[in-house]
Amino acid sequence: MAAFNKQTCLAVNNLTCLPLYKVPCTFVVMRTLGFRLREEREAQQLTHGQLAYRIKALFPKAAVTQQSLSQLETGKSKRSSYIVEIATTLGLNPTWLLHESGAKYLIELTALDPADAQGLLAFMKLKADQKPLAARFFNSLTEPGHDGEDGDENDVDSRPKKRRPG
Repeated sequence: MAAFNKQTCLAVNNLTCLPLYKVPCTFVVMRTLGFRLREEREAQQLTHGQLAYRIKALFPKAAVTQQSLSQLETGKSKRSSYIVEIATTLGLNPTWLLHESGAKYLIELTALDPADAQGLLAFMKLKADQKPLAARFFNSLTEPGHDGEDGDENDVDSRPKKRRPG
């Protein structure tokens, strides 16, 4: 039994409210872990299978399946030992996914430069098999020598030049 608006109700299937004493009552749907997971998965237009594939690609040791995601969403399973992996794959803060507290996203996009935020969102929409290549590309841009960190700032290529004999 739960009390809502100082009236006693009996919650049925987390969706319906039955008044116990023929007094009208209001039932508030609680946003559960499964509700938040489904909401975010659907917002990113992913199926259970696609999300499970992405999790496996990012975290090869994670035993997250299409069925386990479905059970979490429907409430048949109340917890998972892979919440961090699931949340991270969706770009969510694990604490928010579990308890709906704290920042929703791992990175607050409003704190980023608009171009960086747009790039990050584009990266998140890539297919799992495309992300490693894109990550290597972005990492190569931050290696020494690309920003003049190792050599003269005016040099585009800091590698030593080969001299021709003669």
